[in-house]
Amino acid sequence: LKTGLGYTLKGVGDNSQMIKSLGINIGSIKILGLMISNGLIALSGSLMAQFLGFSDVNMGIGTLVLGIASIIIGITLFKKFTFIKDTTAIIVGSFIYQFTIYFAMSLGMLSTDLKLITAIVIIAFLATGNLNISLKKNKYKASTKNKSEKRGVIDVTN
Repeated sequence: LKTGLGYTLKGVGDNSQMIKSLGINIGSIKILGLMISNGLIALSGSLMAQFLGFSDVNMGIGTLVLGIASIIIGITLFKKFTFIKDTTAIIVGSFIYQFTIYFAMSLGMLSTDLKLITAIVIIAFLATGNLNISLKKNKYKASTKNKSEKRGVIDVTN
């Protein structure tokens, strides 16, 4: 990605409006990026099928769930910390997700129970992210109420 096209591809990913203002068709650049990524995915799938000697439709489902769960857990935990990059947060999220699976297996749970445990963990992290947003709204209301009382304005509606 050290060529002009590579820098354009990175630019579309970072700030597509700027690249569009330069007169470059961002749609074709996005399609090129998708073509490259899908080609690499196809190559990895074919290498895995060659290595294992067979192919199955459900081979990549666990990887997809792991990726999405890692993103949810990592971003939810570290969204307040601006010094931690998203990539680092996702890697830590994958460790936490794998640890929950290890912990559930060490308790002797069945594979169907593992799916339930991972679903509960993901829902818990999603709910935690939503709780933080609602708590911030309540703190904002409380802080504006205190500021208005300090200025001599009393809220008589409550």
